[in-house]
Amino acid sequence: MELAGLHDIVIKRNATFSSVLGYQDALGNVDLTGASAKMQIRSHKGAEDVLLELSTENGRITIDLTASTITLRLTDEETLALPWMSGVYDLFLYYSDGSQDPLLEGKVTVNREVTR
Repeated sequence: MELAGLHDIVIKRNATFSSVLGYQDALGNVDLTGASAKMQIRSHKGAEDVLLELSTENGRITIDLTASTITLRLTDEETLALPWMSGVYDLFLYYSDGSQDPLLEGKVTVNREVTR
């Protein structure tokens, strides 16, 4: 299994969050046919509780086969409801043959508004 890239994420509270990631594997291939993705945010590595999950199954991750992109998305209502300020995440791709690729990992910070 190859190592995931490092990328920190900032989510602005009470605003739509969207991050579009271009994808190609270590060999330069970009075929995402049949792939799904899952990202979990936890307070720290090894924590039992999941603070937030984004996945193709729950609609918070979409895969565009034509553009070879993976989009992470939260609505403004979802970001407003985040009760935590920071955590860590990793993002995996899962293929129909049962294999998986760790894509990214890093820190997540929720920026709260100052003016109310």
